Amino acid sequence: KVGVRDIVGAQEVAKVFEILRTPIVEKEMNWSRRYKLNVEKIATGDVNNIAEVVRDLSQRDVDEHGLSAGEKRMLARARSILISEIALSEKIDEIEAERLLDVNLGYKEPQEGDENHHTVAPEEPASRTLALLEERSKKSKKK
Repeated sequence: KVGVRDIVGAQEVAKVFEILRTPIVEKEMNWSRRYKLNVEKIATGDVNNIAEVVRDLSQRDVDEHGLSAGEKRMLARARSILISEIALSEKIDEIEAERLLDVNLGYKEPQEGDENHHTVAPEEPASRTLALLEERSKKSKKK
């Protein structure tokens, strides 16, 4: 038996997007424990676990904590997995899948027709998330 599973269906994509829109409750744990937990979640291959990793690391990246180099690589890998799943499930290209991922994370404003792909804007508007990213970028340039 080969370890290949079927592409997720529309209901699973909707659940993934719901997870991405849900704010995290920051759990107090050290960097190494958090990293190990995220590695374990990705290793399961479960898109819901991978969505949690993307959500948690994405939100951590825009708050005051930021991400380590290892966590940035992990986020890029987890995003890539989710983008591929979304593209295949929704029968769209990866650029559009990435845009939908970013809309659900609050990085981009939704467009007309996004609801056809289980996408709604999160409670936190993209403009606020983008403002936080810009502010953080300005602070890092001053250092």
